Amino acid sequence: MGYNMPMNIRGFTLVEMVVCIAIFAMMTALLVAKYGTFNQSVLLTDLAYDTAITVRTAQTFGLSVQSSAIGAGSSFNYAYGVEFCAIAAGVGCGTVNSVNLYNNLLVLFADANSNGSIIGDGIYNAGDIQESLYTITRGAVISGFCFTDGCSASDIDPNNTRLDITFKRPNPDAVINVLNKNSSWSSNNSYAAIFIKGTDGSTRQVIVRNTGQVSVKE
Repeated sequence: MGYNMPMNIRGFTLVEMVVCIAIFAMMTALLVAKYGTFNQSVLLTDLAYDTAITVRTAQTFGLSVQSSAIGAGSSFNYAYGVEFCAIAAGVGCGTVNSVNLYNNLLVLFADANSNGSIIGDGIYNAGDIQESLYTITRGAVISGFCFTDGCSASDIDPNNTRLDITFKRPNPDAVINVLNKNSSWSSNNSYAAIFIKGTDGSTRQVIVRNTGQVSVKE
């Protein structure tokens, strides 16, 4: 002999389902937005470190008497440096050795252009040797430079369009030269902050001191 248990099964109402779907959609949207911001932040930091490594490469080449990929004879005496350009995209900083310089390019060069009895003048120009050309990807650009310790993006001077940093043995110190829109170079800078800006407007700084220290600041 048996008996049936009473069953009281209740489903979702239409209103409850709509509310649940709305909550799920909102949480998904927040997650995607946060992930996109986090992903952009990580990529921008990676680009800043890649830029710092390029400067370190020039320093290593300069100190280890790297032989230039082109040329002979006095090629072991070259200083090595990195050329940076910061100006509106599509305008560029001019053309050097058939290379159009823009704010998403880095030029690693051997400073072969002689200045009197000294090999190199600390500036990337005609007669120097392009060793490597690097492109900053993911839509990021070099937005500008500043030359005061502790400066921020608001301290960027738009008149400064090019920055050249070179190293020459036996001194590990960096030679920091900057070009302004009046085509005038200034040297003897003790500090340079290179600002790299991402597509979301956030920035990272690659900091180079004349002592040869290279670092990244978020």
